[in-house]
Amino acid sequence: MTVTAALLLLFPISLVASTGLVAIITGSLRTTLEHSSDDDLSIAFWVPYSVLMMYLVPLFVALLFGVGTMPKSGVEPVFGYMRILIGVLGGCLLVLGLIGSKLGKHQQRVMRHRQLEAAKRSMMS
Repeated sequence: MTVTAALLLLFPISLVASTGLVAIITGSLRTTLEHSSDDDLSIAFWVPYSVLMMYLVPLFVALLFGVGTMPKSGVEPVFGYMRILIGVLGGCLLVLGLIGSKLGKHQQRVMRHRQLEAAKRSMMS
């Protein structure tokens, strides 16, 4: 498999994997944000941000580490497919970790804000 053939295969494989990831994660992500945050602005930001990252990160990781490290002369087709799949799956794992980390920090800020609001209310009454 040449680098050109690998690039042509990378885009549809990444698109299918990312679409599956988006289909699985988006509903529960939206529900989690609705239950944890009173702010509709955070939902309007985090859901599209997460969807965008779920499409871009696997593609870039597979491009850099899967196809980018492929020798110019090419590799056996099986190894080419493995490089692409490992890159896309590694990118999916990376994006889930990134989104989880960012949302964890967001949840901490929301909880701190709620605690401050509750403390202000208790001091005023």
